[in-house]
Amino acid sequence: MRTKETVLRLASQFRQDFWEKGEVVLQSPMLIQAAECARRFILGAVLSRSEILSGYAPFALGWIGASGSGPGGFAALLGAGLGYLLGLGLVEGLRYVAAGILIFATAFALYDLHIYRMEWFMPLAVSGVTAVTGFIYLSEAGWDGTAAVCYATEVVLAGAACLCYRRLPDLLEELEESPVAERLFLIATVLIAFCPVRVGFGISPGIALACFFVLPVGEGSAGYRTAVGAGFGLAVDLTLGAGGLYTCALGAGGLLAEAARHRGRFLQTGLFLLAGAAAVIWFGGAVRDAGNILTGCLLYLALPKGLETRLQRFFQREPAVATALLPATDGIRQSVSHQLGERAAAYRQLSQQLEGQLKEDKPEYPGEIFDRTAERICKGCALQKICWQRDYRNTYQVLNRVLQVMEERGYSRERDFPEAFTSRCLRIRSFVTAANEEMYAWRNRRRFRVQMRDSHQMVVRQFRQMSHLLEDTAVELGGELMPDTRGIAAVKRVLRSNGVTASVSVQRNSQGRRVVELTGQELSAMAAAEGRRRLAGALGMPLEAGELLRTEQGQRLRFRESPRLAARVGAAARPKEGESVSGDSGTWFKDGQGTLWAVLCDGMGVGSSAAAESRLALRLLESFLRSGVAAETALRTLTGALAVRVQEGFGFSTIDLLRIDLFSGEGVVYKLGAAPSYLRKNGIVNRLGKGALPAGLSLEGEGRIDLTRFQAEPGDLVVLVTDGVSDGAEDLWLRERSEAFQGDSPRELALSLLEDPHARKDDDRTAVVILLSRREESA
Repeated sequence: MRTKETVLRLASQFRQDFWEKGEVVLQSPMLIQAAECARRFILGAVLSRSEILSGYAPFALGWIGASGSGPGGFAALLGAGLGYLLGLGLVEGLRYVAAGILIFATAFALYDLHIYRMEWFMPLAVSGVTAVTGFIYLSEAGWDGTAAVCYATEVVLAGAACLCYRRLPDLLEELEESPVAERLFLIATVLIAFCPVRVGFGISPGIALACFFVLPVGEGSAGYRTAVGAGFGLAVDLTLGAGGLYTCALGAGGLLAEAARHRGRFLQTGLFLLAGAAAVIWFGGAVRDAGNILTGCLLYLALPKGLETRLQRFFQREPAVATALLPATDGIRQSVSHQLGERAAAYRQLSQQLEGQLKEDKPEYPGEIFDRTAERICKGCALQKICWQRDYRNTYQVLNRVLQVMEERGYSRERDFPEAFTSRCLRIRSFVTAANEEMYAWRNRRRFRVQMRDSHQMVVRQFRQMSHLLEDTAVELGGELMPDTRGIAAVKRVLRSNGVTASVSVQRNSQGRRVVELTGQELSAMAAAEGRRRLAGALGMPLEAGELLRTEQGQRLRFRESPRLAARVGAAARPKEGESVSGDSGTWFKDGQGTLWAVLCDGMGVGSSAAAESRLALRLLESFLRSGVAAETALRTLTGALAVRVQEGFGFSTIDLLRIDLFSGEGVVYKLGAAPSYLRKNGIVNRLGKGALPAGLSLEGEGRIDLTRFQAEPGDLVVLVTDGVSDGAEDLWLRERSEAFQGDSPRELALSLLEDPHARKDDDRTAVVILLSRREESA
């Protein structure tokens, strides 16, 4: 009684789904597998009856090869074997049954090998098995020209059938592009089985349906419908030996019907029927041939409009799964990207214009100090003409010697002048005072010009960096997020088998890495470890733990592709002896692109002031990196900002930045005044980094960042330290400790480096250790 109620409940649910959604949703994995096996069995049995060339039936062998080595393949073998034995008899049937068993055994034995997953392998295997078994059987009956041609045709068609059938989706599978040609091939080969069947008035259901299917498949291309008609007609001719009658009738009928596609069904059908009648007369066909074509036309005229639309969609060559981005959203992204690109170009032009106006200032000659002094003091003096006209050579020589002293000391005194000069000058005290005042003013003017030029250069660099930031953002927004339609279909199968209703988005970013996003009402089951494992298995890639968020529409669950590398990070810090606060600051994090970042900043000096400088640099740099700004752009922008603080009297900070792509293993170390870093690879420790000015001290915008690239692999060890641990001058002890470390706790190594006797105790000490390993797929 319970079984009956279950069957009735499922039947009612299927009926409701079909009428409301146009599809039947199977929510039980066992039920889905049973339905797929039933489909494989039935089609295997039907295709075994698809005979061509008077007794050759290769299509069921292709179906067995395309069904794989699992339960579906075994069901296809059973169905085909039963059909061969019942339809061809024991002798001929055993030949095909033996070939089918060999094909299934080949798939079963080689399933785990990479070659089995190659698209061409099973079609070649099917052709090879068909060739071997056919050769053995046909050799006993003797060979002639006709038999050889039929044998070769069977071998080729068996492999071609396997290739076409393999491209067809499973029961609930959706592919990136609708396999129209493969669907038509399957329908044509199935109809071959029904061509010899005759009903009332000698009408063949297979031939009538072949004529019927040519009419609703047009998509605005005369060549397409003509090819479909010729293909169906060829299948009928190979089955019945009609000598090309149906190939000509259906091909010409498809061409004429496509010409009248927008003029109504009746005109299309009439032209198709006219072409068929002409072919029957031309080839001397029988009345039943005209009756078959007429029956197909009547079936098309009786077809409801809704079903015709579904058939046209089923046979149209368009992607079966819509892209994950709505056109409006994509248009907005492209528009914003274009606007950002234009603004980036404007900032770039502005920086170039300002840079072009930066002319080399002519330095003010220091001798002008005494020219200005003479204008103030010597004007009106009784000895002016004697000092500045008659004895001007001696006067300039004296003043040049005094000027050298003033440039070194910053001022002059009376005793700096020769006694002959001071004894003759009537206003020597006023002259010295005025000269010192002019010297002070000259030095202030020079300092002001330098500051103005530095500020001008800084503005130019900031505009240039703003241009780079906008360009990077424009490129990121303008880059296409490619929808992974195969991934969407795989995720949908998992959701259906688990009874979860949700909209699905699977996209590949510019790096080719996939992001899965589900939106629905209840997604907690898929967020759990078992749900993530099923999704990862369907997609064929490891997934990180999902991010489950609640929205106004329900829940949103996002998974990211898990990188191949895993990183363990350990850090330790010690302040200078006698200090309670360390001037070093550091952090590490992994962004949404699978990139590991580690930052280590060392503020100038020790104590709270150094800590404030390092924390500021760390906080700004981390915010840039987390927002997606490129590392070099972030560092140059930060350097310009900190340079302003240095000019205002604040301190500076060194920056040590590590970037590791956990997918590809590409690593980069960026340094601004930081101590060397160390990389242990294959048991050998190498130094990373050379040297550059700390952030805020370099006013030269480009090319001042020390950059070292490396390739990270599982088992590698990266060590970042401040100069309190080692400044790179004597680091043999640090290399030896890193080489000898065999533990799995990076913090243990970091602590041992700080406590080593070689580490300085008169400075802040910080160490960050990263240990890389291969990520487990279950993680």
